[in-house]
Amino acid sequence: MENANNENISRIKKISSRLRLACSAIFYIMPLTVICYWAFYNEISEGFKSGLVRQYSQTQFLPAMTLFLCIAVEMIPAALIMLSTKYLSGLFALYEKSVFFSEQNVTYIRKLGNIVILWSFMDIVKQTLLVLAISLNNPPGQRMLVIGIGTFQLSLLLIGYIIVLFSRVMDEARVMNDEQQYIV
Repeated sequence: MENANNENISRIKKISSRLRLACSAIFYIMPLTVICYWAFYNEISEGFKSGLVRQYSQTQFLPAMTLFLCIAVEMIPAALIMLSTKYLSGLFALYEKSVFFSEQNVTYIRKLGNIVILWSFMDIVKQTLLVLAISLNNPPGQRMLVIGIGTFQLSLLLIGYIIVLFSRVMDEARVMNDEQQYIV
């Protein structure tokens, strides 16, 4: 039984190490991806282009100012993803040290849940700002302002609240575990 437990912990440490490195890579790759996508938007093939541009812009060639605005808008969710990878890296670092039920674990999980909740609201704002930036070069009277809430945003909201609830349950389990350690 103890050997199987040690094997599981060893696997957790190994996987956590890999996931921590992946999160660290995503942290740095994310802003570069956003910048490169929009900076070279006019040169990429049609299959990779944003459907929003086809839908809301009268021209498929976007001027530099529009591309800059699109980069700025897309950096909002990129920043949230970067922050979440930072917290995930911290959580995986704790798992690498075999720290599974600490206050810090709970804090990371709660922060991740809050980020997912924030992401659900931010996605509504991002879509609105992106459509506004894309349609800015349309003639007056044909510029668009779109505000929409869909299943994606509602799903993120639900998932975020579930993660926050999970962190609270985990915190209660941690407190109970700490109390049991002092009982003789």
